Amino acid sequence: MFITTHTACGCIPSVTSTTTVNPCGDCLRVPGLILDCVDSVGPCGGVGQIDLSTFNNGDTFCGGAVEYTLISFDDTAFVTSPTINLTTGVLDFITTSAAVPNSYPVITYQVHCVDQIEAAQGSIQICIQDQCQNVVCPAGQACDECDGICKDISDIEVS
Repeated sequence: MFITTHTACGCIPSVTSTTTVNPCGDCLRVPGLILDCVDSVGPCGGVGQIDLSTFNNGDTFCGGAVEYTLISFDDTAFVTSPTINLTTGVLDFITTSAAVPNSYPVITYQVHCVDQIEAAQGSIQICIQDQCQNVVCPAGQACDECDGICKDISDIEVS
């Protein structure tokens, strides 16, 4: 999985394309993340999951006691509310039929040290995969954005 991290927390900002986190030392580091289209899901009920705990230093900085909370999300791109497991940091999301291919809707979350006052917010931009990329349909057909299959134009639902 390719996720780009953008880090800052009073530390020197840097951009990396790795899944390893080098703690800033004296701060809780919760970076902004971008999930690349090739590793993401399409619209219309695409189901995705990301372990946010692998992208912050909460376990080491907080001494292991960390809680995750959902702050906000793009309700046009994601069905109901994405969920974050309070203790593991696993984010689950489902896309809507209104999610636009190649767009990057945002989910914002918080990491909180249970036994300390420290907390930090992070966000993840999740690319909506274009199911029709590189699909060429014959005359009278169009690619259905929900499944990437060529269908008669009259058979494709308009969202």
